[in-house]
Amino acid sequence: MSIYSLRDLPQATRQAVRLRIVNGYTYEWAELETGVTRKRIAMAVGKLERAHEKIRTVYGL
Repeated sequence: MSIYSLRDLPQATRQAVRLRIVNGYTYEWAELETGVTRKRIAMAVGKLERAHEKIRTVYGL
């Protein structure tokens, strides 16, 4: 997540994404814990997945 600025991914969204990806929370539980909407969390997760895929492609992994 450090490839994006706090403007692109605010701290609350980062925390929600961490809960979703690292801790295995559902979108609903992450929303309740952080106050960030499910839609915003899903968009951030998708953004990170696309960036991850681009990095893997560039480095041939």
